[in-house]
Amino acid sequence: FEEFRLMYQYLAQLVKRNQQTLHVLTLEINNASKERLGDAMNALGKAICSALRESDICTRYSDNKYLVLLLGAQEGNGSFIAGRVLGAFDNLYEEGGCVVDYHIQQVKG
Repeated sequence: FEEFRLMYQYLAQLVKRNQQTLHVLTLEINNASKERLGDAMNALGKAICSALRESDICTRYSDNKYLVLLLGAQEGNGSFIAGRVLGAFDNLYEEGGCVVDYHIQQVKG
């Protein structure tokens, strides 16, 4: 997580200087049992990696949460990217029953 924090600080400064956009996408599994959470989070991690662009950065933040930095994403694209992740997750996690919530926040420079 330390490397992610440093990348966030660097990108926030880059956004400020170059008038680019940066969004933080949070993906969280809230309803999985402890026994299923590990498998669900592994599937979510794979889904994130398959759905992101090369310029995006992600990290596992906690037992049930991932953070993703979306550099240069336009307004509304974050929801599109989250939709791709959720679709990939549904294909990868065949046990079902897990709900992935997401939140997108723009970083102000």
